[in-house]
Amino acid sequence: MTPDKRDFIITYVVEEGKRYKFGDVTVDSDIRDFDNKKLAASLGITKGSWYNAKQVETAVDSLSQAAGAFGYAFVDVSPDFQRDKDTLTMGINFHVAEAKRTYIERIDVNGNTQTQDKIIRREIRLAEGDAFSSFQVKRSQDRINSLGYFQDKFEIKQTQGSAPDRVVLTADVQEKSTGELSLSAGYSSLEKFIIQASIKQRNFRGKGQELRASVSYSTYSKSVELGFTEPYLFDTNVALGGDIFRRDYRSYNTVGDTNTTTYTQLSTGFQIRAALPLSEYWTASTRYGLSYDQVSLDAATYYTNGACDTALAGSYLCDAVGNRWTSSVGYSIIFDSLNSRLNPTKGSRLSISQDFAGLGGDTHYLRSTVIASKYWGLGSGFVLNAQAEGGHIQGIGQDVRLTDRFFLGDPQMRGFDIRGVGPRVTRSYYDVSTIPATLTAASNNTSEALGGDTYYRGRLEMELPLGAGMRELGLRPSIYADIGAVFGGKTPTLADSCAAAIVAAVACTTTTRQYTSSSGAPLYLDSSGNSTTTNTGTPYTYALSNYRETYSGNSPKPRVSIGIGVNWNSPFGPLRIDLAKALLKQKGDDTKLVTFNVGGQF
Repeated sequence: MTPDKRDFIITYVVEEGKRYKFGDVTVDSDIRDFDNKKLAASLGITKGSWYNAKQVETAVDSLSQAAGAFGYAFVDVSPDFQRDKDTLTMGINFHVAEAKRTYIERIDVNGNTQTQDKIIRREIRLAEGDAFSSFQVKRSQDRINSLGYFQDKFEIKQTQGSAPDRVVLTADVQEKSTGELSLSAGYSSLEKFIIQASIKQRNFRGKGQELRASVSYSTYSKSVELGFTEPYLFDTNVALGGDIFRRDYRSYNTVGDTNTTTYTQLSTGFQIRAALPLSEYWTASTRYGLSYDQVSLDAATYYTNGACDTALAGSYLCDAVGNRWTSSVGYSIIFDSLNSRLNPTKGSRLSISQDFAGLGGDTHYLRSTVIASKYWGLGSGFVLNAQAEGGHIQGIGQDVRLTDRFFLGDPQMRGFDIRGVGPRVTRSYYDVSTIPATLTAASNNTSEALGGDTYYRGRLEMELPLGAGMRELGLRPSIYADIGAVFGGKTPTLADSCAAAIVAAVACTTTTRQYTSSSGAPLYLDSSGNSTTTNTGTPYTYALSNYRETYSGNSPKPRVSIGIGVNWNSPFGPLRIDLAKALLKQKGDDTKLVTFNVGGQF
């Protein structure tokens, strides 16, 4: 007691003894279904390792869960310690007392004011009267969490029923907003200003239906999309959905550090899809899509006398021009054991897909893809994710067109620019004032990504834990390594306008083209210097640049990058910043050190 008799001072004296190691670890179970040796081997405690009380607690929980998988909801697991002071070892015998098999007496669902009761109950993998299974309870919990309708870290509680062999399961849910109205403006390092407006309801009318509509605009893409999904059609385990869309994409080539638009692709169409579960983890889905694609080049820049000029655009772009219908049917086989579809920390997912285009229309191909991912929760907030995917598209009776090929780059492979990996054509321009002609500085070159018929990609990413305050702000940093390549496809016809002159050691002449009107009629200059379509004056011409085309990047050799990134759910919308370094690349690949997006991501 302190002298003023108002407080007590308590002193704890701790004398550190000698450190112990684990001795023999055994399991002694009164439940006949248990294999004691296998259970002891699965506890993760190694004889000879340093004694750790936390491992003992984890072993008790593991045995309780194992009993639950056999239908025993309430078991008594007690560790019996045998300390040997001479050898400094701690032997443990885990005794599992005899218990009665437990059955589900009742399942209660509380707190759902908007969501219909059946939406929750159909995700529960147990029914009243079934034998208790802790595995099925955990699976039910994961499926309800994956809906995204309720508070995070939802758990199904189990309490004693009206008899020792009865258990009551209680799902106390707390609904959160499932409607999203987004009006956002953002900025990306490539597309500059981005504007997006979208509305989505993931639990439409409380029936678990998803209704969505979105409009987006940026420098290189514009789109309007509408979609609807019914996950349980007529209360059967069949999902049905559809989308209609109109997308305007503008491709670009790179001139030094400047991007210049080349072709535009305007796609209008729809897709209908259906899915049917084959088992708890396997699902089969099918789809049909119809789209009309209009691929065009700017006539004033790339056309001569009403036709695409390969000297201006290149044969690879002229071949892509045209309007085409694509009618395709496809299927996917999916395995999904993730503990959450929103922020998984455990489980795996595998998708095998094929799409056949050729049910009418102008496009004929077979596209096949495989995508796999695996998550491991390593404890203390660390989550390791491994991804692998690959695909191939095979033209049927025709070459695969430019707009149907695979492209690779940011954001699939960070450390590279958008479409920065794989086959591309580079134009280098000549200075014809010299004999022989010489190439100008590389900063004047133009580069156009062509994509490939085959690709593969892999990623290993570790999500790093932060303090509670940082997590509440929505910050999720990670470190990663990416690997991949895209290759194959038709080799384009290349041109070199000064090749013959260089061989002959003579001056490289300049080719001219005549300007045309909007209707394609040739233009002339009258006596006043005005352009006219009347053939009474001097042809109105312009000089073409002399160039050499090279083809590069068509290699299956891996490209590798490493980096660190941060996701932040900021008040301005989702923010992603990546700092990545390309370690392995091929000639022609376009790398980038820093990428960021604020607002909507496209």
